[in-house]
This record gives sequence, C-alpha cells and structure tokens, in this order.
Amino acid sequence: MSNSDAPTVEGTKTPTYNRLFNAPDADLTVRSSDGQLFRVHRRNLYEHTEGFPGEDITVNTDEEIVSLTESASTLELLFQFMYRQEQPDVRQLQSTELFDLAEAVEKYRVFPALQVCNMAIAEGGVEEEEEEEEGGPFSHRPIARARLDFLTVTALTSYNIASHI
Repeated sequence: MSNSDAPTVEGTKTPTYNRLFNAPDADLTVRSSDGQLFRVHRRNLYEHTEGFPGEDITVNTDEEIVSLTESASTLELLFQFMYRQEQPDVRQLQSTELFDLAEAVEKYRVFPALQVCNMAIAEGGVEEEEEEEEGGPFSHRPIARARLDFLTVTALTSYNIASHI
C-alpha cells in the first residue's frame, strides 16, 4: 500500500498512530473509537487474552484495520498489560478511566489486568473528580461496588473452572 493510499483518520491524510504502540514489525492494526491507530502484535494479544483471535486467523494487514469500540486512552492502557513492560498504575486513574479500562479488561478477558483493576476499585484508588451536579465526587461508589462484585465473580468463576480442568 502506498503512502497516499493509507487509511485516513478523522479527515486527515496521514493516519494518527499511538506513540506507544506503533511497532514496525506489527502484524495487526487496531483503530480506536476516536480514530487512533495501534500497531500491535497478534501473538501478544492472543497470549494475554481470550478475546482476540490467534495467529491462525489470517488478516491482510496492508488493507484491513480492526476497529474497536474503546477510546485510544483505554486501548493504550489495555495493551500495556499485554507486553513485557512496566504496567500502568491504575490507582492513579480517574474513576471513569478506571471503569472504562475494567470494562475492556472484562470484554477481552485480559487476565493480567483483571485483578489489578479489581484491587484498584476495591481500594477506592481513584482520584477525586470535580464535583458534579448529581451526587458529588464520590457518587460513583455504588457503581464501583457493583463493578467490583462483577469483576470478583468473573475472576472467581475463571479460577474455579481452571482449577477443575
């Protein structure tokens, strides 16, 4: 594919690639909901999740870009758990960022991040957000508890299934 044929992002002629995930040897390109492109390795996604296809699925990376519903900031956090590198400190995230990450972790079954998100939500390790009209800065606590319960049940179910195999 020539440079002029490159996919465009949000009306620009040059695609916007993520600063952390732009590997020249990548075999998969993922587009976030807000148009950012991620060049990643399918092997990493396959090894660390149950939600991404393995190497047995053929994708013509010169023509096909896999579009996901998550934002670039969520995917950047998510992909960091799939590579051998220092993982992000999710306790420093705002509650909406943490919950978006936790939902993506559950959706794609990213096991290295499951317990990390679970613990951050349980600790209440989210930064205070500006007061909102409804409920103030900690109005998310009941939601956090519900999501924690959901993640805990998911983790325990996965553990119980694995221990009986």
